[in-house]
Amino acid sequence: MNQSSRPLIVVDDDSIVFMMINRMVKKRQINVEVTEVECASALLNNLRNKNNDTSSGIILLDLNMPNMDGWTFLEQLINLKIDCPHKIYIHSSSDSLMDVNRAKSYEGIVNGYITKNISPETLLMLLEAYESNSFNPNQFIYLKEGW
Repeated sequence: MNQSSRPLIVVDDDSIVFMMINRMVKKRQINVEVTEVECASALLNNLRNKNNDTSSGIILLDLNMPNMDGWTFLEQLINLKIDCPHKIYIHSSSDSLMDVNRAKSYEGIVNGYITKNISPETLLMLLEAYESNSFNPNQFIYLKEGW
């Protein structure tokens, strides 16, 4: 990966997820800046603010959160016509095919569905693909990781 770190935005109300991802990043010395967002509406407001840095990165989006869940976040992105510069991956404990198919329906917005907890290998794969610009925009990634 390049010397400059890319943002990894983890949108999840579970502090254990944050702790695990931060620990993984430090242990593997992954060159990424992890931003923890506990509420999807806070990220939505951040994306709406034109004065904020628009450098692109990766978002790991949980579905089940209080106040605004991941589905509502995605609907608001569409309804408010917010241009999101990030690659969005749903990161959920649900392995329901109904959820996976619903995520696929957000073509051009959601790039994949990864069940919790993301492995270090998967995180590295996503970041390396991102850094090398080798994402296939028409490819939806579904990875069943597990606890």
